[in-house]
Amino acid sequence: ERLGVDHCNRVLIFQVGVLAFLALRGFPGTRLLVHGAICLFYLATCRYPAGPVTERVKMRVLTLGLLSYGAWLANTGGLSSPLLPMGLGMLLPAMLIFETPRQKLSFGAGALGVLVGVGLVSLWPAGALVSPLAPRGGHASPEFVALAAGSVLVTAFQVSMFWGYIATAYDRVALELGTRREELCSLG
Repeated sequence: ERLGVDHCNRVLIFQVGVLAFLALRGFPGTRLLVHGAICLFYLATCRYPAGPVTERVKMRVLTLGLLSYGAWLANTGGLSSPLLPMGLGMLLPAMLIFETPRQKLSFGAGALGVLVGVGLVSLWPAGALVSPLAPRGGHASPEFVALAAGSVLVTAFQVSMFWGYIATAYDRVALELGTRREELCSLG
């Protein structure tokens, strides 16, 4: 549960940083408002309800997180968005968190649906790369490169943290099993 909160916090901090960076670099005002609204939606997704983490809650939070991700992509260039790598940090943990094949299939289908939706938006002006993210002289803009690099770094950090959490949990289980084995051997 703590891992999920930490993940949400890091993604939200990064996206607020993206919002500030784009505002400073002259991103269109309407798109800044949309990005800010998505940040608020994501914040609400991660914070409500605070309670037991059931399979239903996991599915809801990850699905709404996927929708936020898709909206951020659509707002910053669709399938050409520098934020595209962030989705990779969500897929593997989601597939490990869900316990049933049905949940995994549902989430995978949802992720594919979001990408198809973003792809469709990419065909319209609303999903196009705009200044300062649009290419300049046939090359990626410095702003695009900075956000793409940030997305890759945040994603790598998220995946690293997730695997660290998995390794720690595995170590705890292995130690507990070893302790129980020793107890059983002593009783025997």
